[in-house]
Amino acid sequence: MDLRSNQQNKLYWKWMTIIGGEIGHTKEEMHYVFKRQFLADKMPPLQKDEFMEYLQGLSKELATTRRLDKKEMMEYMDKVYEQAKTLNYTLPLPEFQNREEPNEVDFESES
Repeated sequence: MDLRSNQQNKLYWKWMTIIGGEIGHTKEEMHYVFKRQFLADKMPPLQKDEFMEYLQGLSKELATTRRLDKKEMMEYMDKVYEQAKTLNYTLPLPEFQNREEPNEVDFESES
């Protein structure tokens, strides 16, 4: 499986910081909100050790974007981007792109 790229992750956290700043929440809080809204039904089952960490309070979450592949991460980011647009928030796209929608972004061409 080709997991999400570092570029996707970096842009995603930039978005979480922007949206959180607009409404008075941390980027981690926004991450939790969007994961619950858009990923709750898509997350693969946890491995036994991950589940035990969750039960012991060592892990804050069951859903994680770390397991998403590049396509799944882009689909998730598309949903976040569209939600932000409905709230009139402008989110940046990678500098190498001059396109309006994140689903048109080619993260692999960024160096």
